[in-house]
Amino acid sequence: MVNNIIIVAREEVVCLVSLIFIFAYCMRTAHTAKDKHFVRICFCAIMHSTFDLITVVTANHQDIVPSVLNKALHLALYIFAVLFTCEVFTYIFSIVYSKRSLKKVRIAAYIIVAAGAIVAPFFDLKIIKGAVTYYSEGTAVILCTCIALVFIVSSIIIMILRRKTIPKNYMCILLPAMVFVLLETLCETVFPEMIFTSGCGLIITLGFFLALENPVDLYRQRAYMDLVTGVRNKNSYEDDQKRFVYEKYEIGVVLFDCNNLKTVNDNYGHIKGDDFIVTCAQLIAKYMQGAWRIYRIGGDEFAAIYKQPDRDVVRLEMRQLDLAAEEMDRTKEYPFGIALGYAEGLVRKTGFEEIVRRADKEMYKNKKAKKERLKYADRRNS
Repeated sequence: MVNNIIIVAREEVVCLVSLIFIFAYCMRTAHTAKDKHFVRICFCAIMHSTFDLITVVTANHQDIVPSVLNKALHLALYIFAVLFTCEVFTYIFSIVYSKRSLKKVRIAAYIIVAAGAIVAPFFDLKIIKGAVTYYSEGTAVILCTCIALVFIVSSIIIMILRRKTIPKNYMCILLPAMVFVLLETLCETVFPEMIFTSGCGLIITLGFFLALENPVDLYRQRAYMDLVTGVRNKNSYEDDQKRFVYEKYEIGVVLFDCNNLKTVNDNYGHIKGDDFIVTCAQLIAKYMQGAWRIYRIGGDEFAAIYKQPDRDVVRLEMRQLDLAAEEMDRTKEYPFGIALGYAEGLVRKTGFEEIVRRADKEMYKNKKAKKERLKYADRRNS
């Protein structure tokens, strides 16, 4: 029996050590929200592998390990597996959908995981002796497996349906890994003694790691970033235009223009002008949270693209940005303002250039209206 335990447990040890190395590396290099999301994925995989290793030992020593403790350890094993698949699902969702949609989906996913964790202890879980080692089965195992399968299948469906909008390095690595995990999970339901969940966790985590740390993609992403403001640049904007030609959903485009930038450069200097541009980018990123991506497309021009926009939400965010810009104008030593305009449409039908042209027209109407209000206010004060 001891030899059997060693044979089974060696996979868990290798997986656990590998995951710890990946986790340690990413803890030192994680800066963005997506990096931190990957750290959570890696942490869940580590915890699952840890409990996998522990339960291999405890299940084969039931004479000295209380049954209640054995059940609790096995439940922790399955709950972390479910949480791992939940984090993987929300990560893949975040690649193709907006931050606002992600928040709602993440809350719903966490509720499902929490509900499963609460009710699972009341379900049956027993340790069965197999040909080589002991394994667990019961309604609690079935419950957790079903929830995990929902997240795995949902992830695969998203990747297939939205394959044109997902970076190729993600598709080439993650889709085969997710399909393999799905097949392995299904095989394990038929042959429960085939314990390979830690290996699945390592494969997916390693897949994410390779996709995130892809040097070619890393340099490409850097080429798409505006170094002054931290938002995406015109190269990214022009490349993203092409992908929408093939999409069947509407997009919304908000164009922004920094009011009075020439006046600020002439009267306050270019350092203040740069501060003006950076502040505009920061406010746009802060208040246009429903946008899929934000770009700097010119010296003082920005754009935000929405996928399947909710017009009321976009208008609300534009209004919030307007109020924030007015407040900023009262605190800055130079005149601060942002003109903005919005238009939406189906690119395949309307054309991206036409949507942008309409948004540009609305932006100049907004700019003109703000200048008129400013002149009127000056006349009243004089």
